[in-house]
Amino acid sequence: MKFTTEQSKQMKGDYKPPIATENIAQIEPIVGNKLSLKKKSILRLSKGDITPVESNVTVALDFSVSMKKKYADGTMQKFLIKMLPLFDKLHCPVIDAYLFNEDFKKLKQLSYLNVETYVREIIGKSGYKFGATRFGPIIKEIIKSGDKGELERRAEATYRGEDEGEVIKSTKPRLIIIVTDGDISDGAYVKSVIDKNVRQKASPYFYIFLSLGKEEDFKFSKELSEKYINVDFVYSEDINMEDEGHLRDRLLYNYLEWANDFKKKL
Repeated sequence: MKFTTEQSKQMKGDYKPPIATENIAQIEPIVGNKLSLKKKSILRLSKGDITPVESNVTVALDFSVSMKKKYADGTMQKFLIKMLPLFDKLHCPVIDAYLFNEDFKKLKQLSYLNVETYVREIIGKSGYKFGATRFGPIIKEIIKSGDKGELERRAEATYRGEDEGEVIKSTKPRLIIIVTDGDISDGAYVKSVIDKNVRQKASPYFYIFLSLGKEEDFKFSKELSEKYINVDFVYSEDINMEDEGHLRDRLLYNYLEWANDFKKKL
């Protein structure tokens, strides 16, 4: 795949987008904001002691009625701008993106080239309507889409005459971040989807439930993170108050530890 100059810079972490100041609120230091890393109690990613892993990333954004205000007041736009640079460590130039409520809608990929106006130009013009929330369908779709892409990649490699063992070794882990303000309502279905996925040999999927609200409001999401090694639960009572460094550590530390272990098993 050929990348544009901008995308190549993104992969190296050198590209810094021109940010419109009216799109970003002034970020204040965290004061008394809780951290919720379940598997590690210390933040070390900024010290560079975890090896970056080239990954595929998908972000699923809750588009339920309760989230309407967060889109309208700029919270989600500011979050996307803050979030995108975090993935430089994953060498991921573009992010697959979905909206979801009772069903889902795939959006144009998120990148430095469109992040500044993503909510207005991409989400706002998508035609998707606010609704109730179900998590199972979107998780199942992301897995299905990832599996299809992997099968197509392997078929292409086989056509080129590449060794099957080498094809398997080149598999990238896949990070799925689900951003929501509500706990999982269809828990049994979600658990069955993740169970089936986890049973697959060398499953490449890692799930992060980024929950916007108080920890006690997301009991099932937290329960999943305690049950599965490839599920993490991170909550934020005010995402706009999150320092970028803390947010990076919270989202990526456990994932990178898991991803490095995943690569060793291939």
